[in-house]
Amino acid sequence: MILPGKDHVLKNAKAGTCLELSGEDGTSVIGWEYHDGANQKWRPQIEDKPVDPPERGDR
Repeated sequence: MILPGKDHVLKNAKAGTCLELSGEDGTSVIGWEYHDGANQKWRPQIEDKPVDPPERGDR
């Protein structure tokens, strides 16, 4: 379960890589082997108001 305010590691179940903020440029998000670095820890937060889902072209 993902909890707001707690750190989480997001792992790709098929590839086995973890979501990581690239140390190369500090803005790209990549998949990389787990190494317990701070750039692999994500902290979800709850916004003040709900966000509408993006429009889908097939509606």
